[in-house]
Amino acid sequence: MPRNRTIYNNQAVYVGPTPATGTHYDAVVQLHRIQSVSHGFELARQDVNQYGQLAAIDRIVLDSPTVNLDFSYLISNGVNESRLGFNIGGSVSAASGLLDGTEDEKNYFVLTAPEGLDAVGDTNTGTHGVYAIGNGFISNYTAEASVGDIPSATVTVEGLNVNYDIGSSGAIPAVNPEDGTNITDIDYELPTAVSGVDGQPTAIAYGDITMSVPNTLGAKMAGEGNAHIQSFSLDIPLSRTPLNRLGSRFAFKKEIDFPVTATMSITANVSDLTTGRLSDYVRACSESTQDLIVVMKECDPLGAGASVMEYTLKNARLDGETFDGSIGPSESVTLTFSSQISAANDTVNGVYMSGAYS
Repeated sequence: MPRNRTIYNNQAVYVGPTPATGTHYDAVVQLHRIQSVSHGFELARQDVNQYGQLAAIDRIVLDSPTVNLDFSYLISNGVNESRLGFNIGGSVSAASGLLDGTEDEKNYFVLTAPEGLDAVGDTNTGTHGVYAIGNGFISNYTAEASVGDIPSATVTVEGLNVNYDIGSSGAIPAVNPEDGTNITDIDYELPTAVSGVDGQPTAIAYGDITMSVPNTLGAKMAGEGNAHIQSFSLDIPLSRTPLNRLGSRFAFKKEIDFPVTATMSITANVSDLTTGRLSDYVRACSESTQDLIVVMKECDPLGAGASVMEYTLKNARLDGETFDGSIGPSESVTLTFSSQISAANDTVNGVYMSGAYS
């Protein structure tokens, strides 16, 4: 019977490594708490014209295709971040594996179960469909939370290829970066989808999130009379430049564009103010920096739940602040901080993640 539609319960999302040679492929793992997923591709064509004819005689694909994958999920204990290639140990930069190349390039899979069935627990693999993104590189990661919502993360991936398969196994979607040929001698097989991993919270409530933010010019963020934080957004932009060469229509690598500046935006309802002058801040010979810390805890009726996920923006500098007031709502302040991500062995700057998942 033909399918009428596909909805969220029919699908599950997976990620796995992208080898150019060798064998693996029990290494595909599922991503959990997915909220949305979309993908598409663009082909950049160049017209071939000649004297004597108005219309182009051909329109050839000259550059590497751009395959886009975007998905979002509820933040939990770091299981997704770990599987995506981020370091969640808390002692080194979260992006260290992406920077040194050990965790940078991956394949992504979206499984679709038959209509009317949950993907979770469905073992009839022959009825599944899969679209698979090959040679995928993360180009942006954003974590955010606000009063009234469950904290979530959004990930953008750029790939080189996409396969559409029937069944939950087949040849991996990656292409050989040397010449752009398909890798046909390495197969994948998607494991049966499950609802989560052991110890993973279903979700994190905004009441179980605490933040450590220093006092700034005008806005008191710490101590008695501190502002009441309403939301935060942490953005890690990892824009890519494809590296091409003669002999292949595909980029042999998509390298990160440096410098990479991570930013955190914080919105809070204003309480007490602090003293200070912007002119003194600008004229200072040495600028003070702070670590901004976000702690997400598991649910506990006594409010003493264990930390399941932490974000730290190290060596952060204040870039700007905006106070906003009007008749009716409380006056609010929006603060923007930034810190540059450095080398994989830099322990001073950038974003650090610490998750309970192991």
